[in-house]
Amino acid sequence: MLKVRNKKFCLIMAIVFVFTAIFPLAAIASSVEPLNQPTTDDGVVTSLGTVFFDYTAGQLKSGDTVNIRLPEGFKFVNSTYTGTSKPTSGQVMSGSDWTRSLAKGGTSVADGAYGQYVGDANNYFELPNQYISDNNAFSDGTNPVADVKVTKIADNEISVQVNGPIHSNSEAYMYLHLGKVWVDSGYNGDVQLTLDAPGNSGFNSEQVTVGRVSSSGSVDMEVTNVPTFSDNTTEDTTGVKIRIKEDIGGAIDCKNDSIKIKLPNGFKFDSQGSNFVNMIWGSFTADDYDPATQTAAEYLSSKFTGFGTDTLSLDLTGTNFKSTSALNFEITPNFNVDDETEAKTGDVTAKLTGSRSTINQSDLLLGKYGNYEVNISAGDPPTIYAGDTEQIVAPINIDESIKKSLMDGRTVTLTLPDGAKWSQIDSDSDNGVSIDPVSFPGTDGKTIKFQISATDPSDAASLSLNDLEVITKPSFTGDLVATVGGTQGLTGDLTIAKVEAPVTMSVDSKPVLAIGKAGQSIGNITITEAGAGAINDNKDILIDLPSGVSFKSYKVAVTSGDLKITDEGVTTQSDSNGTDDNQLLIPIDSSSSEASTITISDVTVTVDRTAPQGDVVVKAKGAALSKVNDSGELSSYFGSAIDYKSTGYVGFQGLDGKADAFYLGTAGKYDAFPDYHTVTSAVAATIGTPAEGATSSDVAFVIGSTTYTLNGAEQTMDVAPYVKNGRTYLPVRYVGQALGVNANNILWDGKTATLISGNKVVQVTVGSKEMKLNGASITMDVAPEITNGRTMLPFRWIAQALGASVNWDKDTQTVTMKL
Repeated sequence: MLKVRNKKFCLIMAIVFVFTAIFPLAAIASSVEPLNQPTTDDGVVTSLGTVFFDYTAGQLKSGDTVNIRLPEGFKFVNSTYTGTSKPTSGQVMSGSDWTRSLAKGGTSVADGAYGQYVGDANNYFELPNQYISDNNAFSDGTNPVADVKVTKIADNEISVQVNGPIHSNSEAYMYLHLGKVWVDSGYNGDVQLTLDAPGNSGFNSEQVTVGRVSSSGSVDMEVTNVPTFSDNTTEDTTGVKIRIKEDIGGAIDCKNDSIKIKLPNGFKFDSQGSNFVNMIWGSFTADDYDPATQTAAEYLSSKFTGFGTDTLSLDLTGTNFKSTSALNFEITPNFNVDDETEAKTGDVTAKLTGSRSTINQSDLLLGKYGNYEVNISAGDPPTIYAGDTEQIVAPINIDESIKKSLMDGRTVTLTLPDGAKWSQIDSDSDNGVSIDPVSFPGTDGKTIKFQISATDPSDAASLSLNDLEVITKPSFTGDLVATVGGTQGLTGDLTIAKVEAPVTMSVDSKPVLAIGKAGQSIGNITITEAGAGAINDNKDILIDLPSGVSFKSYKVAVTSGDLKITDEGVTTQSDSNGTDDNQLLIPIDSSSSEASTITISDVTVTVDRTAPQGDVVVKAKGAALSKVNDSGELSSYFGSAIDYKSTGYVGFQGLDGKADAFYLGTAGKYDAFPDYHTVTSAVAATIGTPAEGATSSDVAFVIGSTTYTLNGAEQTMDVAPYVKNGRTYLPVRYVGQALGVNANNILWDGKTATLISGNKVVQVTVGSKEMKLNGASITMDVAPEITNGRTMLPFRWIAQALGASVNWDKDTQTVTMKL
């Protein structure tokens, strides 16, 4: 009787129906599934898988049919069959063998608690008892229980028909047990049970795999534990484990090399252990096997040979060994390094070639061999901004070659160069190994110490410190290199970032300024962002002049990009030394989404009499360019990590003891790099006139002109250069001053001119071809002469004496000198 189930309603179903008014439920499909799929040999009578039929309520109706067919040559075998040969015609199920109410085992069972059976004791349909209310009927009085009628079509095919009504609210299900089937000789592969139903039937046409035929049988081998070792696999307490499994009984051939496992060069198998074989399931017989005196595991252990060599074999020669049911057992063949000159590090893969049995694998990974080594490396270094916070550096990777290379309790330190501090740290774990930060040795924040925990590693660990952040002084540029140390023994330098200034500064000219004079022009100053957002919003840029120099006038504008400044807030202020208007303050209203430039043009300055001679270096500073010098930014960045506000020490990520922290500056006035506030700088002018000893290095004289240029600024002299006998003569005094000789160090006694420049003393005498340089005589090809009261000499001799390079432009009649 085909079992049916009443679809009872409950509160939950009522809720489902409410929802399906909007979101209809998908139809519940029928299901025909094998509950098992055994593997068997061909040419035998054997059991195949049980098939479970489950049909949606209302899908089946009385009279629906389906044909069920085994592959060609297969047969449904009846209960009279015994033996091992092909069944006779009388041993194949007839129509009468497919009868109703014959219980499994041959006992008749009435409709009741355990269900009903259609078929004989081996091949039959099981129809479980109905699952309905106690009165065994629906409210409309219909019987919820149906029967099936089976008709034989052929030795390998039957027709099944629903015999009786099935209520539309009932789900129907049954089982087909295939306990005795002839598997045709020569058949190989999956056994498909074919269901063929007419179009108007509630049954579906489909195929179900109920078994697999392996005509010759095969052996599957699997390594369930792959040890990591440096000398012997016993270093791993679990060792090597190889699972050997037949798909059918008899798959392991009875030969001298039934199974053959060969190690690569440099390795050999150890002596056999006492628990070498562990039986999982299966049974066997052999001429020399007595189950009363020896276990199956002990017998198989005694049949493995090759210990002390590179090849392990299962030798069953002359035993008439035969598995009566498919075997599944495990072996634990440990091995060691026999020759280090030949043993290759990495995966140790054994070959299975030469085995007499059919093995599904050609090789097996048995272990991982290597020295106890640890490699530390860094990923691709990102570009970060100097002076900024939240600057993530490259991940640092720590990899073991084999497990236990990282030792429990050992340490790894990472030390940054001067001008850099750690500001965010990380930890990681893998395969039972972890690395965790424990302290900041010293108080400068340059070094972070990590500790290794490795109590029971399962495999070689690969650790990665991914979320590391640093802060650097504002002027730090170039490679950021971390030096590795610690008791783990790791050493080396890792480039973890490329540090770039957030802005660069350039000046379009470098005029010479006079001391004690107001309103002197310097070059236009351009500040260029390295990238979008490099300049911080709601902060100020400070343009700082040297002591003794102050701003008199200026114009500030964003000349490219979308950075916004607060125009009305641009002003000057005094520096820390008290010089009035020494700094230009540029407040930033909003940061850029496109790299921008700020141009400071029409700049005039006042140089007071205290200003020293030399380059006028303009510096860019301020929290808009450098967060690491701003206490508010640092407090916000470190947040609650600043645990020691009274002392200025910082600890974070669990490092909250003073001994584990580093110093960040006076409490409430945090300044990570108090001696480094300048982000970038440029030379905007030179203080000093030629007569007062300018430090210029670029001068140009023009034949016939009493003016010359010094670093782009025009200067005047009282005599003009000239050409005589193909030689260009220049006034010695003006050339000396232009090349940096102080006017007080140019001496004239009426005949000899002496120029003193640093460690050089140059003397030339009118009418003499002899030049003296620090007392040594140099013979010139011409002698100095007097013109309009000035000592004149061909320019190449002056340049040689003072160490300047010279260039003569014939077309423009210009002599250019560079010191």
